[in-house]
Amino acid sequence: MVDRHFKRCSTAARTGAHEIVYYAFDVLHLEGRDLMSDSLTKRRAWLPQIINKESTTLRLSPDLPGRAADVVAAVRAIGGEGVIAKRKDSEYQPGERSGDWVKLKLESLQEFVVGGYRPAGADSLDALLVGYYADGKLVFAGKVRAGFIPAVRRDVARQLKARRVDTCPFANLPDDKKTRWGAGITAEEMQEMQWIRPDLVAQIRFLEFTADGRLRHAKFLGLRTDKLAGQVRRES
Repeated sequence: MVDRHFKRCSTAARTGAHEIVYYAFDVLHLEGRDLMSDSLTKRRAWLPQIINKESTTLRLSPDLPGRAADVVAAVRAIGGEGVIAKRKDSEYQPGERSGDWVKLKLESLQEFVVGGYRPAGADSLDALLVGYYADGKLVFAGKVRAGFIPAVRRDVARQLKARRVDTCPFANLPDDKKTRWGAGITAEEMQEMQWIRPDLVAQIRFLEFTADGRLRHAKFLGLRTDKLAGQVRRES
């Protein structure tokens, strides 16, 4: 379960403020019988017979009909994180990654201002530190480590080194403590970072903003020379 929904469920369980609902989407065993070698269609056919229609906490997760593009559009419209496509004749393969089940993440894409980086040796970098402007201040959004090949790391590091400054440009750093998924930067970790003049813009792909306002599963796509840093705002 992803961080955002796990936190919500944990809070609901502690406070009783919300009802937690379980959606069943498969049946692996039934009354002592192993169903994993049956097709997905046969396994799911048992669900309506097992689930009490009057239950408010145990519900059936229905199929999403239509073309793949229509399903993706519908899930994106309600803010869903992704969909899983499954072959109807597929068996359940515990512990295996099978091409019969395909996960599709619906990621977001936007520009961010580069305000610093964590060096990796003299000529490379480990992570970009990126943010966006809000009320005239540069707000730290997260570290970006994925999406680089060695040559790109060296080229970006070269451009960053030419912009080095002594003062952190992010208005909301340091963090009081480490955030989930390692997105935060504490005062101690600030000493590992190199700050730069915030005039570079990077195109970043990411899954979502966390409840802490930080990027999750961020990936570097490239630098944008056609966008002014001062124009970058949070888009989602």
